[in-house]
Amino acid sequence: MERLISITATFPIQLTRALWPRLLASRRRCGVLLVSSAASLVPAAFVSVYAASKAALNSFARSLRAEASGLA
Repeated sequence: MERLISITATFPIQLTRALWPRLLASRRRCGVLLVSSAASLVPAAFVSVYAASKAALNSFARSLRAEASGLA
């Protein structure tokens, strides 16, 4: 379970957070691509941890959008 969460949520979040200040400071048009899954929206049986990790990634992406647009 920990490995799945690390690969699908923790590592992408850590990498993005490490690069985020540089992206904002660059003043150039740039973006972040985070890969999610339909399972984050419509969870299926027996993939609850995977679905939860992808839902966490979706929430993180929405928060980044708010930060970048000055809404935070």
